[in-house]
Amino acid sequence: ASGHSDPEKSFSLNVNIVAGFLLLVYPLNFGFAERGKKTKVFLIAAFVMFAAIMATKSRSAIALAYIVTIFYFVRLKKDAALKIFAAAATAIFLAGLIYAVRSKIGWASLSDRLMWWKTCLIMFKANHFFGVGFGNFSALYLFYRPELTLNTIFAHNIVLQLLAETGIFGFAAFAAAASSIAKNIFSRIKSGPYIMAAFVSTAAFICLNLTDYSFFIPANMLVFYVIVGTAFTAVISKRKKLFPALAVFIPALYLIYVFAASVNAQSYYEEGNFLFNEGKYEQAAQKYEKATQNDEINPVYRHSLSESMYSLCAAEPDSEKRKLYLQTAVDSDLKAEQYYRSSAEIKAELAFLYKFSGDDAKAAEYMELARKCDKFNPRLRAGEKKNE
Repeated sequence: ASGHSDPEKSFSLNVNIVAGFLLLVYPLNFGFAERGKKTKVFLIAAFVMFAAIMATKSRSAIALAYIVTIFYFVRLKKDAALKIFAAAATAIFLAGLIYAVRSKIGWASLSDRLMWWKTCLIMFKANHFFGVGFGNFSALYLFYRPELTLNTIFAHNIVLQLLAETGIFGFAAFAAAASSIAKNIFSRIKSGPYIMAAFVSTAAFICLNLTDYSFFIPANMLVFYVIVGTAFTAVISKRKKLFPALAVFIPALYLIYVFAASVNAQSYYEEGNFLFNEGKYEQAAQKYEKATQNDEINPVYRHSLSESMYSLCAAEPDSEKRKLYLQTAVDSDLKAEQYYRSSAEIKAELAFLYKFSGDDAKAAEYMELARKCDKFNPRLRAGEKKNE
């Protein structure tokens, strides 16, 4: 909760993410309460979660949480404790709804969402079979957006984002998985309160993600699939043959190796940032170089290496060394561009480096490419005019 360390920042407590997580686990309290043991304890826990959802001011999450509350009120209306809970929840719902509406003046977020969804459709039309690649909506948003609007890294709609990123085939696979989950849950929904709670939880979470992005946060996605797993029966048997175990073990070792390399790369990158900020550009370049060796396709590492090499070039009196540093900076950014083709920043940096080296034609070419990738950026338009 302090927000000071990098791991905490990577799981930053954005209210929309917290609202999604709370809505995901909120219905489970009623599943435990319906079992009839320690009902009041679970209703108190549910009330705390309900109040926390109100505090996030996420209007979609607030509305869905109250719908879940009403559903279980109807389902368990004979329980006196639940009647008290429902009355208290209604009071806090009304108070929270008024607070949320007053705190978020206007509905500008809706117009932004409409533009994000429109961008998804443009991506889908351009890449309708396989999409732009899972996770690439944020990387390509500036390139595809039709109008100037608030930037985003998520589409805030699970259906449209999957269509944009994975195309017809990817979305069909997701729909097939979803239908299989729904079919299994409905076939077993009368077998106990846990199955019903899993159904309500997953349904509410998917509905939330029609206007939000909590599903795409790994921590939330993990909990979602754990809850989905409770709706399925599992048969565990001892394997006598070695081959199936090796078939899992070998890929697992490879994944561990890749993960370790990624962690090492990030560590070198952070050390490089520290040295760069201290003005120790040569040592920073060495750390960035090691980062690229551990993770060859991360454009951030290569772009940082380029910046450190340019800094060395600017401070070097020897003309031959200056040329070597400058060429290394250009080469690093060119490799970074290969892995992040929609980055206006990298293209603008290449334009600057070519301008610095005296290659005006290349500078103009990359400035034009940068402007196309981020056509609403006034700094890039100014840079293009300056080159002209």
